[in-house]
Amino acid sequence: MLNQGARAGIPVINQLVRRDVAILVAADGEGLTELSTGLVDSVRDRGNTGPMIVSTIAAGPDDWSAVRDIRLRALQTEPLAYCSSYPAERSLTEQDWQERLATARTFLAVDDTQLVVGSVTARWLRNGDMQLNAMYVAPNARGTGCAEALIEEVVVLTRARRGHRVVLGVLERNSRAQRCYQRFGFVATGRRGGTPYGPDTEIEYAYPVTNGTGDVSPRG
Repeated sequence: MLNQGARAGIPVINQLVRRDVAILVAADGEGLTELSTGLVDSVRDRGNTGPMIVSTIAAGPDDWSAVRDIRLRALQTEPLAYCSSYPAERSLTEQDWQERLATARTFLAVDDTQLVVGSVTARWLRNGDMQLNAMYVAPNARGTGCAEALIEEVVVLTRARRGHRVVLGVLERNSRAQRCYQRFGFVATGRRGGTPYGPDTEIEYAYPVTNGTGDVSPRG
């Protein structure tokens, strides 16, 4: 049964990721378990409904509107954190968003009231790395383990493809994001560079991916 937000016409994720199970994270970030996924509303305010439980799903082509909504919210909420802008991405068409979903894997974080509260995109690189892009967690979902659950999805995908690292770039001024990645285990590689969107410096971080035996997955 759809909740009130869905009945009111808020876009709903249609594909349900085609996963039967989602990661469930307790509000304190402890005690990972599993939860069957359900229909998910697009982005709107959750309100004060108590401790948040977050599940993660992989977005399909029909979920483009939910992916668009959380991305635009990210660009509005954190305009200085990304190498893009709200006006530039607001003008993208449905076909543009679907093409994005066809060329990279996007994961959505959903709270226990079926609202999208975070997202991350993973893009496979030819050198065997997986690039983590466009990470966002809504302010009311921070501190719930949401970021860690999204990053873990990218790590699991990398391991499944026998990748050896997850890499990302984060703006030097975005100290909160750097602390989040460092807590997960990412380490700065020493590589730094500019961005096409201003004088900011981007710092590269990497996370080595093991193959399940404790060894780093081989290259290639």
